[in-house]
Amino acid sequence: MREIPSVEPFDAVVGRLILMYLPDPAGVLRSLCRLVRRGGVLAFQEPSWLPVLALSAGLPLWSACSSLIVEAFQCSGVDAEMGPALYGIFLAAGLPAPTMHMDVLLGSEPDFARGIHDILCSLRPQMERFKLKLATLGDFDTVPARLHAEAAASKSVAPFVAVVGAWCRKPYDPDEKTGMPS
Repeated sequence: MREIPSVEPFDAVVGRLILMYLPDPAGVLRSLCRLVRRGGVLAFQEPSWLPVLALSAGLPLWSACSSLIVEAFQCSGVDAEMGPALYGIFLAAGLPAPTMHMDVLLGSEPDFARGIHDILCSLRPQMERFKLKLATLGDFDTVPARLHAEAAASKSVAPFVAVVGAWCRKPYDPDEKTGMPS
């Protein structure tokens, strides 16, 4: 991403669930900033699992699934809390403090439960590689149905991964006479 060629500057650079996988997210953001025109937008969305862990505390299977997901990310060197870190990353990249917000989807429908299972399936090879305790989930194939049943029995909703959004405008050069982009 540091070597993207560009003749004309972009109006915006947008990233979703990418910085969490990078060893130097501020450096990458700094490099991407050079592709954006002055006054253009840099916007990123990254995850936060802490709200999920807190909100699923009363749902043992949801909590176990979320905890395993976070553990797999941590063992793999992925920052599961990149979302809240975006503020500092923007500043470290030399950008203005970003405007930020967090969204947490809540639900209990079967399709909603399958979303957590899909994440588990995608991380399963990593979980096995790091010898994480998948057995604590019971029969892996029935996890979606049991997640749905657990939420329904509790007469509540369960959380999905929280997504933190952050954005700012690339600053104008204070030495410019007009203050307007060229």
